[in-house]
Amino acid sequence: MKKILIIACCACCISYLHAQKSVDLQECRQLALEHNKSLKIAEENVRAAQSLSKAAFAEFFPNISAYGTYRHNQKNLSLLGEDAHLPVGMMDAGGNFGTGITESSLPTPNADGTFSFKESAINNKFTLVNGQAVPLDTQGNPFDPQQNPEKLLWKNYALLPKDAMAFDIQNIFVGGISFVQPVFMGGKIIQLNTIAKSNQRIAEARVQKTAEELLVNVDEAYWRVVSVENKVRLAKEYRNLVAQLDTNMQALQEEGLATKADALKVKVKLNEADVSLTKAENGLNLSRMALNQLCGLPLEEAVELKDAELEESIDVQPPVSIEQAWANRPEVKMLAQAGNIAEANKKMMVSRFMPTVALTGGYVTTNP
Repeated sequence: MKKILIIACCACCISYLHAQKSVDLQECRQLALEHNKSLKIAEENVRAAQSLSKAAFAEFFPNISAYGTYRHNQKNLSLLGEDAHLPVGMMDAGGNFGTGITESSLPTPNADGTFSFKESAINNKFTLVNGQAVPLDTQGNPFDPQQNPEKLLWKNYALLPKDAMAFDIQNIFVGGISFVQPVFMGGKIIQLNTIAKSNQRIAEARVQKTAEELLVNVDEAYWRVVSVENKVRLAKEYRNLVAQLDTNMQALQEEGLATKADALKVKVKLNEADVSLTKAENGLNLSRMALNQLCGLPLEEAVELKDAELEESIDVQPPVSIEQAWANRPEVKMLAQAGNIAEANKKMMVSRFMPTVALTGGYVTTNP
């Protein structure tokens, strides 16, 4: 049973050792660049700035728009409710519409004592009232044509059919296309493109700045872990040395070659070594957590650094010139682009006082 338990423990230890991830500084940098949220946000801002730059460049091209509308009605629209009959009269000497009866018209006597006018446009009979010819209605009563024109019996009527005054509005649609081509806008479009491109370069500089800061933090965290691991190793060696000294001191005390005070002093040093070792191990755990956080790894994951046993010094590349360092700083690039944006805004304010010229055109079709 004991052999089985020992074998199981050894297997667990071996699997744990195999589960540990071994990474170097370059791999930590790559993991941090792949998992850092701030860097991903900065990259998305670059893509947004690129889209805005393309939208600003599109202002140079014509703005083409199309529109259309459709309406369906159940019935057509008609100006008449039924067929209409228009009376056919005659034009008098003054150019007015009338019955065609004038002072020179000759009456024709009727058998009932009334009279008519053959050349008139009405069939009404007439009678004399106070010496004037007055028309009679169908009941034989005299009336004034000015006040009661509906009692006139016209000989001829013109037919005005209802269908002739109907409009086909069951299916109505209107469609068209138009375009506007800027010709001269006072420099607004040019400055707008300048601002959009500068914003894009600022977003790219922010990505560079975020990546550089991230790499610096990863380097610091990586070498901090390496440094603390060496401190833990040194603390363990010191603790083992003090523990061996404590063992020797106890043997000397038993032989009477050392006093109890000497043994207690060594005990105090041993306790101090234990405290220092605990602090170093806690610092190592915190340093590893900080490195895992930057690399996007689980905080409790055990990561073995390939440079932990590094003993030789690393060759440092010679620094670049001060001018080149300043030119490569993203903050300097961002300030330069901010200056370009301010200059473009000033020119846009001046363009407000300049004329604008644009070419426009369109086509419209309708039914009906």
